[in-house]
Amino acid sequence: KKMKIFIYCLSLFTLFSITPVFGQSDVIINELMPRNTYGIIDEDGDASNWIEIFNSGSNAVNLSGFALHCNSVDATKWIFPDISINANDYLVVFISGKAQAEPLIWQTIIDRGDYWRFFVGRSEPPIDWISESFNDSSWFNGASGFGYGDGDDYTYIANTMSIFVRKSFQITDKDSLASMALHVDYDDAFVAYINGVEVARANIGQPGVRPGFDQPADNSQHEAEIFRGGKAPLFLIPQWRDIIKNGDNILAVEVHNAGINSSDLTLIPFLSVAHRNNHSSENISEFIAQLPTGMHTNFIADENQDTFYLSDQNGNVVDSLHYNAVPNNISIGRISGNNEQVFWFEQPTPGYKNATEGRIPFEFTDSNLPIVIINTNGKTIPDEPKITAQMGIIYNGKGKRNGIDDPFNIYDGAIGIEVRGSSSQIFPKKQYAIETRDSQGENLNVSLLGMPKENDWILYAPYSDKSMMRNVLEYTLSNNIGRYASRTRTCEVMLNGDYKGVYVLMEKVKRDKNRVNIAKLEANPSGPDGLSGGYIIKLDKPTGESYGGWRSKYPSHVPENQRLFIQYHYPSPSDITYEQGEFIRKHFDAFEKVLYDANFKDEQLEYKKYIDIDSFVDHLILVEISKNVDAYRLSSYLYKENDSDGGLICAGPVWDYNLAFGNADYDNGQYYTGWQLNWPWKGNYTQLPFWWDRLLQYDDFTSRLKNRWLTLRENQLSWPAIEGIIDSLQTEMAEAQERNYKRWPIIGKYVWPNYRVFQSWEWEILYLKNWIQERLKWLDANMPGVITAVQLNTIRNIPTNFSLAQNYPNPFNPTTTIKYAIQHNSHVILKVYNLVGQVVAVLVNEYKNAGFYQINFDASSLSSGVYLYQLQAGQFMYSKKMVLAR
Repeated sequence: KKMKIFIYCLSLFTLFSITPVFGQSDVIINELMPRNTYGIIDEDGDASNWIEIFNSGSNAVNLSGFALHCNSVDATKWIFPDISINANDYLVVFISGKAQAEPLIWQTIIDRGDYWRFFVGRSEPPIDWISESFNDSSWFNGASGFGYGDGDDYTYIANTMSIFVRKSFQITDKDSLASMALHVDYDDAFVAYINGVEVARANIGQPGVRPGFDQPADNSQHEAEIFRGGKAPLFLIPQWRDIIKNGDNILAVEVHNAGINSSDLTLIPFLSVAHRNNHSSENISEFIAQLPTGMHTNFIADENQDTFYLSDQNGNVVDSLHYNAVPNNISIGRISGNNEQVFWFEQPTPGYKNATEGRIPFEFTDSNLPIVIINTNGKTIPDEPKITAQMGIIYNGKGKRNGIDDPFNIYDGAIGIEVRGSSSQIFPKKQYAIETRDSQGENLNVSLLGMPKENDWILYAPYSDKSMMRNVLEYTLSNNIGRYASRTRTCEVMLNGDYKGVYVLMEKVKRDKNRVNIAKLEANPSGPDGLSGGYIIKLDKPTGESYGGWRSKYPSHVPENQRLFIQYHYPSPSDITYEQGEFIRKHFDAFEKVLYDANFKDEQLEYKKYIDIDSFVDHLILVEISKNVDAYRLSSYLYKENDSDGGLICAGPVWDYNLAFGNADYDNGQYYTGWQLNWPWKGNYTQLPFWWDRLLQYDDFTSRLKNRWLTLRENQLSWPAIEGIIDSLQTEMAEAQERNYKRWPIIGKYVWPNYRVFQSWEWEILYLKNWIQERLKWLDANMPGVITAVQLNTIRNIPTNFSLAQNYPNPFNPTTTIKYAIQHNSHVILKVYNLVGQVVAVLVNEYKNAGFYQINFDASSLSSGVYLYQLQAGQFMYSKKMVLAR
């Protein structure tokens, strides 16, 4: 194989073991990070591996003469300096080979409560506000923290999108410093500068691009820490030597809100400097996360497997810790009170108690599902842009086992990969966008697991949806009724040697003959279709509005005086030309104008010129059968064909249905009654389009809706059809779900936004089934529209009269088929007579529902001749002749 894979060993003792000690000591190895790529960094800005020592006793211990060493470099020992570790305290040493025993002495020179100059961001501050030469005498003066809403604000500032603060600090001898660190407690985003140079940022924009005063945070997921009892996070400044100077320096920080109506805003900056070989005493703020100790071993351990030893002043080994095949950025260590068991920690806590929930690794060797193995070669997968990695897919065919050591027989090559999703990024099980690439890094169209060739894929990570099948179910229903939705394949994923659980490999929504099948739009179009299409647009969270789409001219469904933001999807915001953007905007505006007009009901024929009515009917059905709380307004796609293909706007494809089918405890999504279409999203920044309300006021639209609903309920949306999909998925995932929920032990626990919490996966499936059955009943009783008896009988395949057809073939030898129709539920008798009136066969004698029927008659035991067959159903009786010719 081209990729190096780290596989879990069968025995936990092989994975991690604790060697019996020869001496006794309260000082132990508490936590170790053998493959650090982005977690805690040292004073040089390097993500060095590290080991944490803990004093479990009640007295301080002087570590002078204690030593660390490991099997891979057995002859080399790193000796602790003359340093003490207090009772119940922790000490971190970097395993870097930098051979530094003298610890750093840190001093916080800007602390919480210090006074700053500040400017409230109701307009842009002066362009040079971050420079040391700027005159800030006209700015307000106040103590940090700044903001409102969390009770951590010494300087209260009413709702605003941003605050800009400046503070000077003095450096007397730059050459005496060994490091510099910034801590910022913030909500929701910040950018920090020293002497006009950007040194840190979080949750807003791109490094080096200064945000505007009204630019919101990228998301609202980051909360301040101090008011919750936490510590302000650390941002080391590796380039500090090139930025600071002796004398006066300026630290400038801007904090940004997620929105003007956000409930809180926080900014509390800290600045600390470090010395070595200095007589000064340590003075660190109590509110900040731990700073690097500056101590480094003189050796580098084997990242794949090794054993660390801690020995005392007499050379006695007092503790040891063995590791094997630990994935990147996962630490191993002990949980207080359980020194005999070693755990993996997804969220390492260097310098602190291992309070996060650890997990014991388990064996993963094979599966009935396809296996996807990804190796990033030590790189962290960001939100964006994509990084290059390697991917292999193993699938040996239906009914065969797939082993992690089997050849990569579906795909073996390069990919680009990034974290994707919006609210789902709060979950520890991440989902990824993947791009298959050739050896030159260019897009490579390939078929994966039977899906048509393309290069853009999604690895969806079911988490809050504990059935793990809501998206797959919705997409399958959509495809079954003839509306394209992403094809899917459930699989199990290994990432950098770490088992990540059950995933769904699926197609990204894009223009393609096998996906959203619309014409390719040329940058410089020619011919009769010109700018007419195709286009894909979407309604979603309003990120990047300045370049990604347009605002509707018309208010939304709810009277909030909000106007929809309609986003470009194809062509993308970066590819669409001005002419193309104007064309689709004006075309969509014309459609909305027709529906928004006060006399819209008089224009029943007019709106049909703009939309594919049947696609809107199907989309409404697909949304309402699931009651997706995000539907109509988030992750909601539409596309426009070019004029040669009709030029109509179509609704779909459906997307992102994990918060559907009763899996949301808000916006009425938990209840199987009511229309999601009518839920008042009052106060929500994403509103429902007004078109749906208007469309439902057209008799023609509701008649089609009723007709389509009844047709589908007899076929693709019948309960047996839906249950069959669920049962098939349940059988397919039955084995893998056990591993998934060992990896992510959330069964029986609330995960946002679960409405119900069950104690087993099987009960999650049962809840899903029951919810859908009740939803179908409600929709059956409440679907709008008028339909005639003739239409209803056609839908339900009910004949308009009784009939008996001529058998076929006729003459026959020795078998023939007899067809008949029953208009009403009846007791049916179908007999065959010879010419003297004797009954030679009784083909049917039972009660039957109204409908069309056929039966095969085998006359092998009869002689040649003419026979009569007679149908009796209630008061109806009819006979026909047939000829058996041997």
